Amino acid sequence: FNVAKRTTLPSLTQIQPLKNNTNPLQLVIGNETLKPSNSLNYSLNYTRSNPAKNSFFYIFSSMNQNFNSIQLNRIIDHETGITTTMYENISNKNGLSLNASAMSDFQLIKKWNLFAGAGLNYNYQNNYNFINGELNNFQSNSVNPSFGLGTRNIKNLTSRANFNITFQNMKNSLQS
Repeated sequence: FNVAKRTTLPSLTQIQPLKNNTNPLQLVIGNETLKPSNSLNYSLNYTRSNPAKNSFFYIFSSMNQNFNSIQLNRIIDHETGITTTMYENISNKNGLSLNASAMSDFQLIKKWNLFAGAGLNYNYQNNYNFINGELNNFQSNSVNPSFGLGTRNIKNLTSRANFNITFQNMKNSLQS
């Protein structure tokens, strides 16, 4: 089990950017009131293997929370074509991401050193950003099942073919 806390300070380009004179349609405005963002990450994993039986089992899960995140706010003026970019803290909404994975290999045909494996991965994200000055909530769910076949030779070199597919659902609160 692991826990990690991270504090990210605003960068100098987010606080006081240099003016870009090469493109008058791209304006970047600094934000001297930006505060550091924080994140907490929790993770847990377990592994069990038995090389003599060509078997392996692995499970992993993690959760990451973001507090006071620094997000890009890009506003496009459709009349003038000018894009104004600035950074802002999102202090009243916390981002969250979850991940869970499991994988197992097992011997299929011993005399050929053939083994099979199966796995499943799940991801969830709930984050916030700005689109044209409006707060947007982005949510994503994905599931990724996998299956593989492989072989190990006498020198313990492994050849493997994996097959997987991803099912994903994404949603933005500002979708039109």
